[in-house]
Amino acid sequence: MTESRSREPEGFLRQGETVWRLARAGRAAVLLDGAEYFGALRSALLQARRSVTFVGWDIDSRTRLRGAGHDPADDAPQDLREFLQFLVERREDLTVRLLLWDYSILYTLEREPLPSLNLDWRTPSQIVVALDDALPGGASHHQKIVVIDDTLAFCGGLDVTINRWDTADHAPDNPDRVAPGGEDYDPYHDAQMVVDGEAAGCLAELVRYRWRRATDETLKPVRDAEPIWPDGVQPDFESAEIGIARTLPDDDDQPGVSEIYELFETSIRRARRYIYVENQYLTVLPLADALVDALGRSPELEALIVTPRRPHGWLETKTMGVGQARFMARLDDEAVRDRVRFCYPSVGAGENETAVMVHSKIMIVDDRLLHLGSANLNHRSMALDTECDLAIEARDTREREAIRAMLCHLLAHHLGHSEDGVSNELATGRSVIGTVDALNSPHRGLRRLHPATEYDDIIADTLNVIADREDPLGPEALFGDMFDAVAGRRGLRRAIRLIVIALALAGLVVVWNYTPLAQWTNPEKIATLLETFRTNRWTIPVLLAAYVAGGMVLFPLTALVAVTGMVLGPWTGFLCAMTGSLASAAAGFGLGRITGKRTIRHVLGKRYRTIKRAVARSGLFTITAVRMVPIAPYTVVNMVLGALGIRLWPYLLGTLLGLLPGVLALTVLGDRLLQAWRDPDLVNTGWLMLAFAVWLALALGLRRLGNWLERD
Repeated sequence: MTESRSREPEGFLRQGETVWRLARAGRAAVLLDGAEYFGALRSALLQARRSVTFVGWDIDSRTRLRGAGHDPADDAPQDLREFLQFLVERREDLTVRLLLWDYSILYTLEREPLPSLNLDWRTPSQIVVALDDALPGGASHHQKIVVIDDTLAFCGGLDVTINRWDTADHAPDNPDRVAPGGEDYDPYHDAQMVVDGEAAGCLAELVRYRWRRATDETLKPVRDAEPIWPDGVQPDFESAEIGIARTLPDDDDQPGVSEIYELFETSIRRARRYIYVENQYLTVLPLADALVDALGRSPELEALIVTPRRPHGWLETKTMGVGQARFMARLDDEAVRDRVRFCYPSVGAGENETAVMVHSKIMIVDDRLLHLGSANLNHRSMALDTECDLAIEARDTREREAIRAMLCHLLAHHLGHSEDGVSNELATGRSVIGTVDALNSPHRGLRRLHPATEYDDIIADTLNVIADREDPLGPEALFGDMFDAVAGRRGLRRAIRLIVIALALAGLVVVWNYTPLAQWTNPEKIATLLETFRTNRWTIPVLLAAYVAGGMVLFPLTALVAVTGMVLGPWTGFLCAMTGSLASAAAGFGLGRITGKRTIRHVLGKRYRTIKRAVARSGLFTITAVRMVPIAPYTVVNMVLGALGIRLWPYLLGTLLGLLPGVLALTVLGDRLLQAWRDPDLVNTGWLMLAFAVWLALALGLRRLGNWLERD
């Protein structure tokens, strides 16, 4: 792939610093809001011939692909799952891949349950779904890209998911703006850019890199594909040079990349007349300081910042809300505050006023730079999450006019005026903020956003340390400075954290002593209950069923083995635990064999690669070693080994040999734990300590064995 010429030092876009690549696009257009984007995406997908790849923070099979007008004129379905199925059934050579973030449990209620089931297992084999977990702790995959035949690409802030669709008028009562369950949602503003040519090819390369990291599968580029362009979309730029900027977190095999931060910082520092920003979050204080410095150096410079009226939900308020309040406070300086305006878009008047949700990530500077992408102006997007932004720097008068037209388009969009009306106001010499004041109306406009001090409290400060990070989340982030493991802040905040933990522990003490749960803290009662289980004829069948069922839901095998020792004693418990473990291993193996290598690889991602490398020789010794040294959850290993096509009997024999010492130690430990609990005399306590020492020595020995095998 050829690369475009380098920029002059005074420019915004410098390859290797503020952007990853500079690449030519024959056509480029900005698509505002979900209706315009989903309509254009639908049109482009219908032209796909060989390959479509989606990558996103979220992808929902229930997303309706439709524009702003009436139902689409083509005969394809609207819902994403049925639409993609229609595409691949119509074109046998077409493969559709969907890569979405293997999301945190915090987002479970906001996401589609079992996306792999709905988008992979319920669709033809040409549709492949993978979950991206190739990220350090606490990071998320936040890029929003769709690449078609490597000749057309969409990139920006819009995921192909529900509750994003809206039209340009953002009407408060639009009957089409409903969730799959029929609930209304508020007006929603976002933006996406579509590019073709070399720029689309570079985005395709970026997507292939992400797919390889998540699945260990190397995709081949699409060669000699016919150029495509969505119907009805007029290019805003022609023969433009597109800068592609990234954020990539520092990981084991990947150095961190912060091109997007460098682009924001450079853009602010080199601004002279105006900075226009749309962004969901504003928390990066170094950028606020850079803006204060730029305003101080350039008396004509002003900044118009469009953001949501309020964060969404309690958690977002206590994390991003406090960061935004501090960001705004940095700019509340007497020397610059009159040239900074924070505002939110609004439709309707009086009691019918509705704030428009701002999810877009746009920056325009001095008619010279247009910057649009997935990155929020928060710490996560600058260093921890994966992000991708596009930027165009004007090289001539024609491109300056195009960027100026985009500014007018955005202001007209929010103010409910024509682009000509906005352009005429700016042409009189009125500033951007002055134009907003002149054209605001009671029924639609950009309302002034005042700082909100109610966000900043101890809870918000604590949560913000976790939610808006620049580096991976480790235990020290939660506990480090509480126990002097790392240097941290002292004083009131630290004291509050300790008090919160103390109260939580006190609450547990109360629960276990003064509620009906107190009966389960009586060792004799529990021992009697376990003795009853030991003599019940159904105990062993129930325990064996629990091993198989527990394996299917990733219940810890060690816990089951220890309980088995407590219920059945050391020797009967050992035989039952080994039988149950092998039954669970066989069930997981069979599930992996039925599901198939491709599906397992895409669902498990990085875990699949780890296990595959560990059992590359697929011999008995290797399987035994994998069982002795836990490299992934028990069920995950079972499914991967089944999907890899390893023969059943070597698999079971290797599993037996690998689990034998650990199961024996745990069942003995479980039995001794029960005896010491029931009769804590010196003898039982001594046996318990010995059993624990044997189990601990075995665990440490296996870890050393694992390290030796890894070096070998």
